Amino acid sequence: MKKVYKYLLIQLLQTFFFALLALCVIFLVVNLLENLDALLDQKVPLRTIVIYYSSQFPEILKLLTPIAMLLACLFSVGKLSNQNEIIAMRTGGMSTLSLLFPFLLWGCFISFLQLYLSTEFIPNSTKKKMYIERTYLKKNTVSKQFYHLGFRENASTNILFQYYDSEAKSGSNFSIEYFTLPPNVRIKTRYDAEIVQWDSVNNSWKLSGKVIQRDFDSTVKTTIHSPMVLKSNISNDKLVSLQLTLPELTFKELEEYIELTELGGKKVDALWIDYYGQHAFPFANVIVVIFAVPFASVRKKGGIAVEIATAMVTCFLYMAFAKISQSIGASMQLPHILVAWFANGLFFVAGIFNIQRIK
Repeated sequence: MKKVYKYLLIQLLQTFFFALLALCVIFLVVNLLENLDALLDQKVPLRTIVIYYSSQFPEILKLLTPIAMLLACLFSVGKLSNQNEIIAMRTGGMSTLSLLFPFLLWGCFISFLQLYLSTEFIPNSTKKKMYIERTYLKKNTVSKQFYHLGFRENASTNILFQYYDSEAKSGSNFSIEYFTLPPNVRIKTRYDAEIVQWDSVNNSWKLSGKVIQRDFDSTVKTTIHSPMVLKSNISNDKLVSLQLTLPELTFKELEEYIELTELGGKKVDALWIDYYGQHAFPFANVIVVIFAVPFASVRKKGGIAVEIATAMVTCFLYMAFAKISQSIGASMQLPHILVAWFANGLFFVAGIFNIQRIK
């Protein structure tokens, strides 16, 4: 049995790496034709162009790996079926589950590897790519200046930046309000500062210029301060993260970004679903294996082409359904993690029924 598994894995890996390489080359060639003229017009150094395209490679691999896995399973198993090798294995006592095992093992390995790389490696690589695009191609440009930034740091504290420059790490017309806790909510104290500066050494905000403290009780008591220091969970790094696109954020940065956006008073259901969806996406490799291998292993009157076409349609429906269900789930009051993993769970159950049908 070990020799059979080794033989099946060799057939799978040969097709998988060939399919992945072919897809990546096609993707890069198309991108090269689209952007090379602009890079040359901007007189971008050759070293920078090499870095630009090499930094795209991890992101491309992430997107194309499930498709390569699908093609590898379909064509490797389809080839074995067409040469009657699958029939010979079944005659020797190999069950559908035994046939599926080496493919499923490889699918799980690729899924966990892709999940691991998605935590930091792929986003950091995407940052390099986006930096070059913003610097030379003027794509996805972002402003380093913010206006009217508001955050609810906690249940009793509101923070407002009328203006903030993340590159200079300073802003103007800063306010922070402290409230009493429910049920009798009322403003307790408010600080207004002309200038606010982020202190990277002490991880705190320095308020300067004219700093006014107002205490609200039966009357309003006003106090003028000299420069004062303020500790807060809102940091310059968190404000910088607001400028980045979601693919540039690591899982930890994305989580902090969502929490910061929520503090700003925005609805973040779609962001949380996307966050958990990024954890679920790598396991598309397992789903396509569960569908592709049983489909391709059976020869019918319509030929192997019909089985392969059916498996491909099913797997692409899965990928489309995953995005659609997440979009619909964002408008419903359902647990975010459930919405993100719903497509995986549904098609995994459908895959098990498919295995039983083939069996």
